[in-house]
Amino acid sequence: NKNVITGTDISGRSSVLIRSTESYGDSVYFENEFFLMKNNIVLEYEKEAIGNFHILICKKTDTLSVDHFDRVSDYLFIKPDNSYSSEEMLKLFYSLETIFTVTSSRDRSLEIGLYGELAVINFLYDNNIGNLYKTWHSDFFNKHDFEINKNVKVEVKTTTNDIRIHSFRHNQICREGMQIYVISSILQPCEKGLTLYELCKKTIEILDDSKQMLAIELLMNKLGINATYQGICCAEEETYKNLALYNVNNIPHLETKIPIGVSNVSYDIDFTGTKEDSFQELLN
Repeated sequence: NKNVITGTDISGRSSVLIRSTESYGDSVYFENEFFLMKNNIVLEYEKEAIGNFHILICKKTDTLSVDHFDRVSDYLFIKPDNSYSSEEMLKLFYSLETIFTVTSSRDRSLEIGLYGELAVINFLYDNNIGNLYKTWHSDFFNKHDFEINKNVKVEVKTTTNDIRIHSFRHNQICREGMQIYVISSILQPCEKGLTLYELCKKTIEILDDSKQMLAIELLMNKLGINATYQGICCAEEETYKNLALYNVNNIPHLETKIPIGVSNVSYDIDFTGTKEDSFQELLN
């Protein structure tokens, strides 16, 4: 009676069967370098039809690719145990293709920034600050990292320096008709603590939005984060302790109107001595 079944195909490749919401329609076949997918296949057991299923097979057999495929399958299909239409499966197929085709490269600054954002998600979740952890963006073209509602936005800035100095684009903190907050994160890297790889997996466990989960997987692949290379490592308790929230109205920033024709205005802001706000204020 399950909607999702995992296993291997006749060649020993990791596979997942997902029940189709459709009991009609033609079977469709898709394939790329990484996956093979057959949609709306009628499965039989001992010559008796047991339903229409989609079949997703990982063509790669190396350990890292299989681990990646199994992890994605776990949170997209296995845990929710939902059935999907052919159209829904096709969208997921293209999303997975995007993740697996991204070129990996080490980028320390991106690692630091991602660690800071994911640490905030977990801090909000662990401290029961509403459901604000769910408002994290899944589209990295958005101006802000958390969009609590149409008027309240939160920007996360992370540094490994001892002083809270962060760089901003002017239009990140000065937007007419909006209330902007900044969460400042100071990370202190160490050898024994919570790695970025572990933090990514921990964050995926608490999220229930497939777009957010896939966004994390995309960044993990982009940074080459896996069980072998786990990225930056910090002590979780210390990271939480070093988080600070600021109302943008209280931080130093340009107050003069930017002239027409001037764009891409950016500057550094030193938060030393700036009044901190309670994270509970984000619930108001």
